[in-house]
Amino acid sequence: MGLPLQVAPFFIIISIDRTVMGKKETTAERHERIITMLLNQQLGEALQLIGVQADGVTDWQITSALEELNTSYSYMLQYFEQGLPDTARASLHRQLIGRAILLNDDVFIHLQTQSSMTLADQARRLYQHSPMDISAIRTSLERFSAILPLPQPGNDTPELTRVLSDHEALLSNVFSRIWASGLWNGSTSASFRELIESETVTGGDRCVIISAITLAVIGRFDPQKILLLGELSHCTDIALSVRSLTGFLLAIVRYERLLPFFPEIPALISLMSDSIDIITGTESIQNALFLSRDTDETDRKMREEIIPAMLKNAPKAGTDADVLSEDVNPEWENWIEGSEIQKRLMEMNELQMEGADIYMSTFSSLKNYPFFRELSGWFRPFDYDQPDVRNSFIGTELAKTPIGHGLLSSDLFCNSDKYSFCFTFQQIPEAQRRQIADQIMSQTDGMPETSLISDTQSYSKRYSKYARQYIQDLYRFVKLFPRRHEFWDPFVSHTNLFRIPELDELTSSPQFERTSAEFLLKKKHYAESAVLFARLLAENGPESTDWQIWQKYGYALQKNGSLKESIEAYMKADILEPDNLWTLKHIAQCYRDMGDDRRATEYMLAAETLAPDDMQTTLQCADCLMSAGRSEEALNRFFKVGFQHPESTRARQGIAWCAFLSGKYDQSRRYWTEILSASPTQQDYLNAGHLEWCSGNIPLAVSLYRRSKEMSDANAFTSSFTSDIPVLLSKGITSTDIALMLDAVLKS
Repeated sequence: MGLPLQVAPFFIIISIDRTVMGKKETTAERHERIITMLLNQQLGEALQLIGVQADGVTDWQITSALEELNTSYSYMLQYFEQGLPDTARASLHRQLIGRAILLNDDVFIHLQTQSSMTLADQARRLYQHSPMDISAIRTSLERFSAILPLPQPGNDTPELTRVLSDHEALLSNVFSRIWASGLWNGSTSASFRELIESETVTGGDRCVIISAITLAVIGRFDPQKILLLGELSHCTDIALSVRSLTGFLLAIVRYERLLPFFPEIPALISLMSDSIDIITGTESIQNALFLSRDTDETDRKMREEIIPAMLKNAPKAGTDADVLSEDVNPEWENWIEGSEIQKRLMEMNELQMEGADIYMSTFSSLKNYPFFRELSGWFRPFDYDQPDVRNSFIGTELAKTPIGHGLLSSDLFCNSDKYSFCFTFQQIPEAQRRQIADQIMSQTDGMPETSLISDTQSYSKRYSKYARQYIQDLYRFVKLFPRRHEFWDPFVSHTNLFRIPELDELTSSPQFERTSAEFLLKKKHYAESAVLFARLLAENGPESTDWQIWQKYGYALQKNGSLKESIEAYMKADILEPDNLWTLKHIAQCYRDMGDDRRATEYMLAAETLAPDDMQTTLQCADCLMSAGRSEEALNRFFKVGFQHPESTRARQGIAWCAFLSGKYDQSRRYWTEILSASPTQQDYLNAGHLEWCSGNIPLAVSLYRRSKEMSDANAFTSSFTSDIPVLLSKGITSTDIALMLDAVLKS
């Protein structure tokens, strides 16, 4: 068979309208439209539009790649039209779409680089004519590593100062070059893999390089960088593994929709799933991502509740002589013990024990130092030999003490915050600095061992601590970096690896699914929790016969508003664990929320038999009976609670309302009078108003209704009043009078 004599590029065959809905399309909008076409496998149309986007581009690599793609696709269509069998057609079509995706990015970035003022495009312009020399980079980093360990700080020679300064500049430059680099080929990826796996380069430098690759890949899709991060996840150095695996997983989340056209990435995930360490690492990283969801709330709680309460309850400062004195103030013990300050300290400790990021509020305003003006500074592992730290009081004095080792090894602060601490500490006057250091060191013995990252701890525990630190470093960068809006923020969308089908092999551990589902349930992420419980139960493992899992699944569904499905889950729990009070009460609540008062009452009566002396159960049962129209039975239960618990306001309210429904107005009035003389609620005034209206005392009813409205607002009052209209109608109040009463109350 002969090939066609001439193959016309698609972007010449058909002209493309450059406007969308009458508005000129921007390059960014067209770039996204092309991606949508490619995801829908509209390769022909996408190639035409790429041609429009590339009109005027003079980069020969881009124009050649576009011409090759058009030619290859034209050949493919020619073969298809001739009806020739081709078992590789689907695979080739997928490859061509993948190449088009990368070319579309190349064209867009080329256009942006010409005029955009984003940091990334400025860096691309800066380095576009000076390619990276990976061999030279490795040699320079190895040369620095060879002089380690450094002598004690304090008397650095000019030569050592220069070497340290040059190394800082080199690391910053390497980071920026990697971040701004274009697509890598296999050779570039292999060279960087050799560099990162080389033990002749410091672990800190290699960590920074991995973070640079991560920042590059979440800014621009690059299969080679993603594959490299996945391969480096197997590093035996936990710090390197955490950063590599985190970057890999975030890239998968970022580019999930593109993965079908790059099968080598899912294939790598499948290989990674054979490693227990990778699965453990994935769990640790997901847990850290889950914890990051509460950072904003924790930050608010620290700023608005805990810290103000501690300052408010702190003892008043004395004279300067008191402050500088070494005598311990005996009032301090009383200040802490049994006070609001102790409560807040315990609250802060509980948050920290849960893994919450409690220091975001403390350090968020301490990121303005020159160190953080460089991108690399946000991703540096903490190191006492970093020049700014080495030459500070921290490096020359505090580093020699136990607290110095504790600061470096502790996971209480992430790396970014440790640098902030050092730079801020240096700003304090020397006398106060030494005093604070002495006080800190005097309490070093109290530092919990659980706050240190030690080689004696289990692999999973160490991995978890490194992961939490690194996620906090990333969080600070995307939330606090001055030009953060130019970077993708993985924390906005509440990253959940369980949502990614391609990651199922890394996240399918039943124990991981259960702990994650329970964590999400505890943190009130009910929809996601329900999805995970459903996934766990569908696997038909031992968990599918665990009644507590069915309970929790039902609760997640109930809180998410899926009442019918919630009842079904609770029923399964009831079969596995019959006569469980909690289960029966929640089934009743679901039926009541669905408006099925009969079934709700049925289950609450069953619950009451299990706990006949429990006040809350009796009250809930009475509420159900009252809603089901069984007022006399409800009244008996309210009397029972009132007799056993005379202080119960809820019992008095129930008696008053049931007596009203039963037509016992005098009895009802006695109870409402008692209630209104204590601490009445908006609903109490409303119900008392109903009683007086039905008794014929309209002026008093109007007065009570107005008090009810004053305790809330017009909308809330109207809503409550309207919900009781059926009761008023049953008492003989006409619809006309109801309308007049509502207007009479609201007009004031």
